[in-house]
Amino acid sequence: MYCKRSHGQHGNVSLVSDKESETMKDTLTPNNLFATPQSIEDLASWLDSFKGEEKMIALTAASMAWNLASKLVNEQTKEYEDTA
Repeated sequence: MYCKRSHGQHGNVSLVSDKESETMKDTLTPNNLFATPQSIEDLASWLDSFKGEEKMIALTAASMAWNLASKLVNEQTKEYEDTA
């Protein structure tokens, strides 16, 4: 089982059957308009560079994006487990 990009409800996550492999691959498609931090620590350091209201907005946006990514992956994992 692996994931591929689709144009479904969420537009970016879809499970696809693969008889040779039972691992999840490429579960989310990166947004190439933005850099990808190398680690959680790198992201935290970048977020910490903001001050005042900008910092609150950056932390809120990053946390909302994390929650959405978690929700999408968890929904697809549950869907796969329910059909297995």
